[in-house]
Amino acid sequence: MYQPNQAPVKKIIPFLLFLFSFNAVNAQNPISLNIGQEAPQIKFNSVLGQKLASNFYQRKILVLDFWATWCAPCIASFPHFNSLSAKFKNEKVLFATITDEPELTAVTFFKRTQKQVAAFKLIDTSKVTGQAFGARAIPFCVVIDQNNKVRWKGNTIDLTAQILQEIIDTPSPVVTVAENKPSGLLTALTGPQRPKPVTTYFKFSAIKGTEGKPVGGSSRNSAKNGYYEINRSNIMLGNFLGLLTGYNMTARFITNDSLRLKQLVTIDFSSPFSKGYEHFATEYAGRFIPEQPRTNYLITLLQSTFNFNLKVIEKEMDVYEMIVIDQKKLESFKSLQNGHSSFSDDFLPKFEIVGYNLNGLSQELENSFKKIIVNNITDDDRYDLSLDVSNLKTLNQTLAFHGLQLKEVKAKAKLITIDFK
Repeated sequence: MYQPNQAPVKKIIPFLLFLFSFNAVNAQNPISLNIGQEAPQIKFNSVLGQKLASNFYQRKILVLDFWATWCAPCIASFPHFNSLSAKFKNEKVLFATITDEPELTAVTFFKRTQKQVAAFKLIDTSKVTGQAFGARAIPFCVVIDQNNKVRWKGNTIDLTAQILQEIIDTPSPVVTVAENKPSGLLTALTGPQRPKPVTTYFKFSAIKGTEGKPVGGSSRNSAKNGYYEINRSNIMLGNFLGLLTGYNMTARFITNDSLRLKQLVTIDFSSPFSKGYEHFATEYAGRFIPEQPRTNYLITLLQSTFNFNLKVIEKEMDVYEMIVIDQKKLESFKSLQNGHSSFSDDFLPKFEIVGYNLNGLSQELENSFKKIIVNNITDDDRYDLSLDVSNLKTLNQTLAFHGLQLKEVKAKAKLITIDFK
């Protein structure tokens, strides 16, 4: 789970639940606006590229999108937001975005990415507006009607043209719009999470998943020990193994039964997170993944439960290597944030990544591009990139914009073999 001021957490597949924190929130006393409620005043200290009166939206319908430069799903939703703006923006319907980041951060973002947002770009460094609207997680969008009533709220990508048209056609106070349920990327921030107490040495269960049910879950892990708590519902077994091993199922798995690898499962695992288990660490430390004893133990349990053998092998083959072609350009995309990281491939082939080093970028890109990518670059700096994985040509064009490129090479690559019995 993503927590503020924490090292980047890998988001391997789009359905993982992430918490994108909005710093204005008082987690102990969260504010939650109800549909039909009077909207609080929108406060901002500047607008990029222009000036606006504080009551600029009075007696108009306003679509207000909360975002941040560190939030990859927010950036990924820009095209959807722009399409709504192109369809509805007029003298009666206005569109605006708002961030609590410094103006210079927002200016730098738009200058270097060359992204366009068809809206007023509000800056609220006081964080008052985000708190007043209960923007506990972003992307978050609200629609305020001409009578200053909150008519809709939810994840930006869930606001459709039909919903907006109904709001335009039906003035308040006749409000029957139900609140949207949170999507995978819209989860209330509840503050830093602590490991749940575990009374037994291990907890493990694996049952058949449910077709058509949403995929979800959460996890906690340590860098030198692996997962000490992880649960997933309705996930393909291969994707779960990919999550554990760090290798993409499509690109790096070799199996004798792809159907069994694609079976849906629901898995719950936890182990004590404390000292005193040296024998456990010694026995499983290098069994599959180096220095990941807890993860390796879970893989062992999965082998026994689903009756397969898993091995990590190395094979020389044609792969793609990431290289730097313009160091100066790459450096211009160093992350604007310190401690924040996020990732979104929800709008594939568009691909947004924020706050990852090049090794992490290679891994996430491999998951979306479905090709093996090796990276021999020694660089621990973190970067923000916008890519398009439609094909190799398009991907390399967008990589070149950031000073990077993929080239075909023959090299040794690590693969996972899974043989079902």
